[in-house]
Amino acid sequence: MAAPHVAGVLALMVSRYPTISPTGAIASLQRTARAFPAACVGCGAGIVDATEAVKWSGTIAPTITSVNVDTCNGSYELNWSAVPSATSYKIWRRAPGATISYVIGTVTSTSTVVVAYGSGTTAWDVQACVGAACGVPSDPVSRPYYAGCP
Repeated sequence: MAAPHVAGVLALMVSRYPTISPTGAIASLQRTARAFPAACVGCGAGIVDATEAVKWSGTIAPTITSVNVDTCNGSYELNWSAVPSATSYKIWRRAPGATISYVIGTVTSTSTVVVAYGSGTTAWDVQACVGAACGVPSDPVSRPYYAGCP
């Protein structure tokens, strides 16, 4: 029975922020969901929080501007656009084939070095934060792991 509620929240998000990307909308729903009060197998990210999801979806997402090979061990340098008033940026990483991202670090600059998983393609996105409140993540970028220098 959650689908109609989630669809309604998505409609609110799009009506208030017409340029929100599908990635931003999904991230907003997932990262603002409240935990289930008890264990629930196959129930998704949690209980939708309409107020927080709509509020969170209006924040500006950084744009990843370049991904450069850093060293010959699967490292890449991510660079992104600065977001006005951002005090820090969270870096998220998603393993090959996974649907959930994990925070791998927080930085105050607009660039950092990230490492790909040992096989397959790894995805990263960046999220601007003002204090403890963080906004919609960037659209993800993906790169394969490589063992040697390109």
